[in-house]
This record gives sequence, structure tokens and C-alpha cells, in this order.
Amino acid sequence: MSEPVIKCESVYKIFGENAETMLKEANGNVDAKTFQENGCIVGVNNASFEVSKGEMLVVMEEIKWEWFFKALRFFPIKQLSKT
Repeated sequence: MSEPVIKCESVYKIFGENAETMLKEANGNVDAKTFQENGCIVGVNNASFEVSKGEMLVVMEEIKWEWFFKALRFFPIKQLSKT
């Protein structure tokens, strides 16, 4: 496997009106239940990943399934595994 061209650690994707404020106050300690109780949805919680040359990874905000399936015809997707 080649060296990663992108490396991300502690990635969060949280939806909701007060998500940004709550995330700042949480100092990286996201409790999904607390966020949900305050009207937020935790889509990605403290994820880390690497992407090598030729690979693609997308953290989407809203899934447009028709676009997703059309894209699959043009861009083969490889499963990323931890090393």
C-alpha cells in the first residue's frame, strides 16, 4: 500500500442548529446521546482515516442516491482498511 496523501484524525460531522457551539464546548469528548438530546445528529464521531493516491473517500452531508449510483459507474470505490 502506498503512502497516504491525506490523513485525518478526530473527524466529526454533526448536524443541528447548535452543533458548532456544542462541539467547541465538548473539547473533543462528543457524547452522541447528549448531542441528540439537544437536537443534533452525530453522523461521524471521532473518526480517523487515511486516503492513498488513487483512492477516494467522501463524508457526505446529504445523500442524493441517484447521484451516488451514477458516480459508481465512473469511480470505482475501494474499501479503506486500518493498517
